[in-house]
Amino acid sequence: MDLDGRITFITTTAADLLGASTVDLLVVLPRQVLPWQDDPVVEDRYRAAVLSQEATSFTALRPPDRWLSSHLYPDVCGISVRIASASPSPASETSEVLHPAPSAAPGRSTAHHHLMHLASTLTEAVGVMDVIDRIDDLVPTAFEAQALALVIAEEGRLRIIGYRGYTAELMDRFDGTPWPRTPLPCVS
Repeated sequence: MDLDGRITFITTTAADLLGASTVDLLVVLPRQVLPWQDDPVVEDRYRAAVLSQEATSFTALRPPDRWLSSHLYPDVCGISVRIASASPSPASETSEVLHPAPSAAPGRSTAHHHLMHLASTLTEAVGVMDVIDRIDDLVPTAFEAQALALVIAEEGRLRIIGYRGYTAELMDRFDGTPWPRTPLPCVS
């Protein structure tokens, strides 16, 4: 998979396990062809692997009754994924994280690469909500964030110019408040 999560190479064996053809799977996001992969746990695992550069794994139920384990091995070019049949999960009917795959320690060049990837992605943004969308795609998983807000200081006041995951009421409460001389408290 490339850094955006699109499948760039797949074997016929892997495609058979996933229940789709290689032609249908190439150059798409898995969730576009495999609805059962449109799951927050699956998406979080892919994002976490890209951002942390650490290997991880998860299992998911391919309907109607086939459990598959996916082991993700990231590098600076994307993610290699090994898919295998798995035992049914006794605890869950949905995707869940299993034992993490062996860790691959990221180096300084990896952190630099991700910073450059984020920078190049943001150069394609055409508006504030586009910036929020692109940041939301790349950053939250690495920090286990569930929400984000883009805030600027304007004439001594905070201005909320975009957000995701917060309620409008909460953002309205902060919008226009005086610029703090001390750090803002975290809001849970």
